[in-house]
Formats: sequence, C-alpha cells, structure tokens
Amino acid sequence: MVAGIYAPVSGEVVDICQATLGAPDSLNADAYAAWLFRIKPADAAEVAQQLGVLLDADAYVATL
Repeated sequence: MVAGIYAPVSGEVVDICQATLGAPDSLNADAYAAWLFRIKPADAAEVAQQLGVLLDADAYVATL
C-alpha cells in the first residue's frame, strides 16, 4: 500500500532513509528512532508558524 505523507512545511527533500525504505515496519516498531526523509525548509517564517501549531507527543496523546 502506498499513502501520501503530510509534511508540515514546504521544502526540498535532502535525504531519504534507505533502511526504513527496506523495512517500513520499523516505523511501527520504534517511531521515534525510525525516519523517512529530511526536508530543507523553503521558508523559515513558515517553519516558525507551523511549530506554533503542531502538537508534541504529550499533547497528541491528550487528544486520544
């Protein structure tokens, strides 16, 4: 199955984790250690704005 990925900022993908591509279940096993890609943000102001509205892990759990 292929699904889209929500990125909170626009920018350029500068690195892709080959290990995760080879074993995508690693995201489920340890979501804080595994990663998919790194993005170089296009606009610092956009990053600052988005950081103000994104939930951290504790805030997300509180919504469940």
